Amino acid sequence: MNTSKMKKADSILSQVLIDHIKRHEAGQKKYGGSMDDNHKSVVAWIKDAKEEAMDFVVYLTKLEKLLTGDNTSDRLLYDSEKIRK
Repeated sequence: MNTSKMKKADSILSQVLIDHIKRHEAGQKKYGGSMDDNHKSVVAWIKDAKEEAMDFVVYLTKLEKLLTGDNTSDRLLYDSEKIRK
């Protein structure tokens, strides 16, 4: 893949595009096809997208906690244990 022209434009966008293409190529290799070849139902696509979005929020929350020094435990678990008592 020739990326020399892309790197001259916008380094951030170039890196995102390169990463995206690499991920696409890995997906093709892993799943044996492309998104064009995948014929899931619309509902299945929505479910997959929701799961990806939930994972994304978990990753962002972890990073936020690392950046802010928040080392509190799982509040939902803690609150549910208080309710049971």
